[in-house]
Amino acid sequence: MLKTQKTTIIQASLLGLLLSTSVINTTIAAEIGALGYISPKDKIVFLVGTPGVEISAIKVEPRQRVTQNQILLEFSNHIELDTRKALAELELKNRKSLGPEQIKMQQAKISEVKNILERANKHLQNYQSLETKVQVATELSRREQNRDEAKHQLVLQEFRLQQVKRESELGISQAKLKLKLATNLLKKGKLVAPRDGIVLEIRKQVGETIGGGPTILLADDSAMYVICDVYESDLLKVEPGMRATVSSNSLPRDLQGVVERVNQVVDTASRLGKVLIKLNNTELASKLIGLEVHVVIQS
Repeated sequence: MLKTQKTTIIQASLLGLLLSTSVINTTIAAEIGALGYISPKDKIVFLVGTPGVEISAIKVEPRQRVTQNQILLEFSNHIELDTRKALAELELKNRKSLGPEQIKMQQAKISEVKNILERANKHLQNYQSLETKVQVATELSRREQNRDEAKHQLVLQEFRLQQVKRESELGISQAKLKLKLATNLLKKGKLVAPRDGIVLEIRKQVGETIGGGPTILLADDSAMYVICDVYESDLLKVEPGMRATVSSNSLPRDLQGVVERVNQVVDTASRLGKVLIKLNNTELASKLIGLEVHVVIQS
């Protein structure tokens, strides 16, 4: 009887141990570990500027938030290029106002010539209405010549009107082209933000020449992520929506996130696939972009 009780106790203990081991294995199997790094929503933008020009002014500071097209740097040729653009704008303005004025003046000349022609025709008709015996051949010829000269002048002035219109259109087109060129050149006189974001780093100072690497590092930190590498054997176990915990000795506390995307491509050398995890705490994560972290995904 005693032996039977001992056997039962041993069997119960073994069963308990097996159950405990099974729970531990299940817990371990339910967690997928990986290494990754903190990254902004999109990749960091490395801004260079116009090679060979000198920085004359820095308009932003590290950690400053900027908006798209905001000026970050101004270069030594900025004033010259800005002046060129202003002159091109003035030329276009003058062309637009001068052209119509010249056309108006030419139209006035045509009206004047038309009046002269009308009077010449009237004088000729009046003289021709006289009896033939009182007409003088030289006077008739003079009046006919006046009429013909007025007709000739009208043709010339109408031709000149078309010429003035073409010159005006050509002048405006050329001025627009100059302004477009000056505007494009002005872009080389400054460095602007290509998007909204935060200035991560400024690697140049006033007086330094652009070249030999990026000048400003910019990132969109409106959403922060962890990009981690998961072994191919675990990759199919990871799905969007799974929760993840991110930790590092550099973080004051663990960060929480959710799997947003699982890359379908596995690196043939490392046998790893990328997993993108969106973090809940963007403020803390944005201060440590590029930090290597340990990731645990709860599958």
